[in-house]
Amino acid sequence: MKISEIVKTDDPKYLLDMKLCSDAREWLVGYASIETAWAECDRPDWMLWAMRNSDAFEKRVFVQIAVECAKRVLDKFSAKYPDDKRPESAIEAALAWLKNPRAAASAAARAAARGASD
Repeated sequence: MKISEIVKTDDPKYLLDMKLCSDAREWLVGYASIETAWAECDRPDWMLWAMRNSDAFEKRVFVQIAVECAKRVLDKFSAKYPDDKRPESAIEAALAWLKNPRAAASAAARAAARGASD
């Protein structure tokens, strides 16, 4: 998935208007487009934070990307914590919300996310 297919703007100045940490702000200044910044970012937590805290991204897209990120590291987490099923529950709840973003699914996804962050 290319970020340019889902973002409403490709101007990194849009992100500079947000309350970025000084390291992220300094890093972002060097890029001419959000597409390039996304492709070269070695701190995906910065890009996810920017997505979540901006209106340049649709919530559905943010949830899809967050699920994909979580799925990529789930095996490492599960190897270290085989009895902890919270991340799997959070992924399942997010996938359920993507299929049906009603209030009940939203509440379940929020509860799973809160549980996963404990």
